Amino acid sequence: MKSHSIFLKSVLFFLILFASSHGQESNTIDITIERDGILLQGKIYVSKLEGKFPTVILLHGFPGGEGDVLGIGKKLSEVDINVLSFNYSGTHKSEGEFNFDNSQRDIRAAFDFIRQSANITKFKIDTTRILLGGYNYGGGMAFTYAANHPEVEEVFSIAGNNHGAFFREYNRDPAMRKEFDQMFDKLKARTEVVRFGPGGTAKEIAEMMGCKVLIVHDVGVAGIHRLFEPLNHLLSNSVDVIIVAAGMEGALPTVVAGLVDVPIIGLPISSGYGYGGKGKAALMSMLQSCSLGVAVVNIDGGVSAGAIAAKIARKINNNKKEAD
Repeated sequence: MKSHSIFLKSVLFFLILFASSHGQESNTIDITIERDGILLQGKIYVSKLEGKFPTVILLHGFPGGEGDVLGIGKKLSEVDINVLSFNYSGTHKSEGEFNFDNSQRDIRAAFDFIRQSANITKFKIDTTRILLGGYNYGGGMAFTYAANHPEVEEVFSIAGNNHGAFFREYNRDPAMRKEFDQMFDKLKARTEVVRFGPGGTAKEIAEMMGCKVLIVHDVGVAGIHRLFEPLNHLLSNSVDVIIVAAGMEGALPTVVAGLVDVPIIGLPISSGYGYGGKGKAALMSMLQSCSLGVAVVNIDGGVSAGAIAAKIARKINNNKKEAD
């Protein structure tokens, strides 16, 4: 009951503040947070008024971005609430490697950062009102951290993942822990949006989850004749689901979905140039598909595509075993 009351109090707190926004300007300051010898890059949005103000540690979704979280940081700072956000270890320009444990350590480092005496003064922080929240992956991370740190009294989540049950199982089952660590622990920091290392393609993720994977290369709507023989090969092997990767205008998933009776996962690729380039046109095209049975993941979302396909295939396989 206490956790629910804390969450509701925080939600109402923000709703009231958004409703009473008076447009006060704020400062946006780039910051660097040190954690266990690595450097995390982030921003803090600070009110221009004098005094001490409540401060929110606001967590990105995955893999997040180098700017604001849904525009919330700037909005809250305009009503005199400081907001600190950062990029997780191994994402964007933050150093280190990405995994669940490191995300939790990153949050601890953010709390340490805003409690440093110099930063309390510089960023006008009221240390009696420090809140934790996040969006999507960050929402789940916020609740997980708060569950293990009773000193966090106010926490909120926006469309957050429920990591509580996951982490209980993750800590209990060494095999599961190993599997997920292997999946994520190769994610390195880059100078741009994060990229998965080994174990990060759709094929590798699906195989890691115990599925047999067939690969077809060099087929597309430009020369549609190239598609038919490989597609017949897939269907003759009784595949349960097909991931269709496409760049440029992203038409291939729609075409394939119109020819087969198995689920299709559209995977937009960040190719293309000019208007709608870098996968944007492909993503929009797939979302507008007129063929039924097409699900779509984000641009370059091979990990998500592989995981979803593997779950579908494993469920179908389990049902077949039960029927036998």
